Amino acid sequence: MKQTHVSMHYSSQAYNIYKTHDLYSVRRIQCHFVIAGNYDDLESHEKALPHLEQALKGARLLESKNKRIYGQALFNIGNCYLKMGELTKAAKYMEKSILQFKKSNFNNLTQAYHDLALIYFLQHKQDQAIDCFRKGVRFACKFDDGLFKIMFEGLQALFIKKSVHFFKCFQQIRYIPRISLYGRVVLAAKFYTEIGQMDDSVICFKKMVHARKQIQRGDCLYEI
Repeated sequence: MKQTHVSMHYSSQAYNIYKTHDLYSVRRIQCHFVIAGNYDDLESHEKALPHLEQALKGARLLESKNKRIYGQALFNIGNCYLKMGELTKAAKYMEKSILQFKKSNFNNLTQAYHDLALIYFLQHKQDQAIDCFRKGVRFACKFDDGLFKIMFEGLQALFIKKSVHFFKCFQQIRYIPRISLYGRVVLAAKFYTEIGQMDDSVICFKKMVHARKQIQRGDCLYEI
């Protein structure tokens, strides 16, 4: 629903309850994830990071019992650094998250490989990016993940075929949060600027403006 401030209010209340009970260590970590996600939605990634670091600190203590949440904590920090444009740090945490997810063959591998491929593409590390792309596609097929099958089509169109037709891929995803698509469009615009495809960059920026308007309109959930 992207009711960010409402979500922040209730997740903070939940955290204050959970922190008084030792048995709710996983729930405390999840609250940090939610609070950080809200800060990300507000484009306040620097405020999200301390919550993700707290989540990682707690998850590290549970590594032997709960590899998934430890891997998710690593992934979330990597994702936050990606949004901040700190690609080297983002790659470092994504790589670590994949190592955790591999230990139990978690389906989180699909998204982790997708985002790591994206990071490598943005760093112009084509060989490493293609390797992650192929592994991610295999996991998307293995887990029958329809969303990420389309997301990988988008990566292929953008970074391999270098075509703005990747928008057609994303238009198939009606249930992906618009704010996530907005982030992809921003990255696409910057990428095309770097490689000198200015016409495609302009198209991306126009799409970005449209996406931003749609996100802002989404705050009004009711017609009176």
